[in-house]
Amino acid sequence: MDNKSRAVTGGKPLNAHITTSLTVQKPRDKVYELLRKFDNMPKYVNSLTHVRVLDAKVSEWDVQTAKNNYKATVMIIEEKPGQLIKLQAYLGSDFKGECTLTFTDVDGDSTKINADVHYHNPLGGVANLFGPLVESKLKEPKRKFVAAIEADM
Repeated sequence: MDNKSRAVTGGKPLNAHITTSLTVQKPRDKVYELLRKFDNMPKYVNSLTHVRVLDAKVSEWDVQTAKNNYKATVMIIEEKPGQLIKLQAYLGSDFKGECTLTFTDVDGDSTKINADVHYHNPLGGVANLFGPLVESKLKEPKRKFVAAIEADM
C-alpha cells in the first residue's frame, strides 16, 4: 500500500483482499454508465441501504450487514470512462478500503466486471484465509446483481 492510501486509511494497512468478477449480458458502455450512478447502487447491492452523491467524485454510502451498520465516505480516485472506476473510503469512514472496478467487452455485447477490493480487517492477514468463504457467500448476491442490472437496461 502506498503512503497516500495509508494516509486515507489512518495508517491502518489494507490487510484483506477479495477479487471477484461477473458477466452482464449488456454492452460495456451502458453497464459502466448505469453503475457510475452511485445513488442507484442500493437497487443492485443488498447491503447498501442508501447512497448520497455529494459531488462528481464524492459520495456517502450507508451499508448494513447482519451485525452492524456502517457509513463510508467514498471518493473516486481514478476513472477511465467505460473502463475503470477506482474508489477509496475516506479517513473517518467506518470502513477503510479501496475498490477497483474494471469493465471489459466479452463476446460482442456482454461485459465482464472485475472487482478488486482491499480493506482493513481487524483480524489482520488471517482475514485472507476466509477469501474462499466470502467468495462462496457472494454467488447468490452476484446472480441477483446481474439479473437486476440486465432488467434495468
